[in-house]
Amino acid sequence: MTDKKRSAEIKRKTREVDISGNLVVDGEGKTKLTTEFAFLNHMLDLFAFHGFFDLDLNVVSDLTHHGIEDIGIAIGNALSKAISPGLGIKRYGFAYVPMDETLARVSIDISGRPLVRIEESLSNVENPHKIKPLTGKEKFDFDELNHFFAGLTQHAKITLHIDYRYDGDTHHLCEAIFKALGIAFDRATMIDSRRKEITSTKGILDF
Repeated sequence: MTDKKRSAEIKRKTREVDISGNLVVDGEGKTKLTTEFAFLNHMLDLFAFHGFFDLDLNVVSDLTHHGIEDIGIAIGNALSKAISPGLGIKRYGFAYVPMDETLARVSIDISGRPLVRIEESLSNVENPHKIKPLTGKEKFDFDELNHFFAGLTQHAKITLHIDYRYDGDTHHLCEAIFKALGIAFDRATMIDSRRKEITSTKGILDF
């Protein structure tokens, strides 16, 4: 790998959102986040810190659903551009992360085949694990994170599996998931010095 850091501009503008910024894959885990979604800011900060990504993100949106989904789309696009064509990357990454009483597992394949699978919906309506919803200042509709992960996966062109265990605090669970997401991405995007070609027997990854 050369000394040049892999990076890409973050840019997405529609009638509903205006997103701009920059993503550095070979970064130091630094963030500058300006969005209207305080809880998502916190999660993205964990993602970048534990993944050693530098993430500069500015979002203007008055629609929660479209704003959070489009953030996932914009970051996914930037990730795909930053690592394309994927020469020498490890390609696969996974992580288990505990957060007090919760435990999350994230597995990633930078495959060019978008697919996301989550064990159960991160929703405060459907709650098979009896996860406590956030209320008060932390109020957040966890169903929106499903849209974030869908947008991220589709536009980063990755296969993403998320599962988790144990009842517990929803904030803790989400922290564990985003920390694991960062670690898994860090591992998957690392350059393997032994690999002199694309990490596929086909000789190509479809970014």
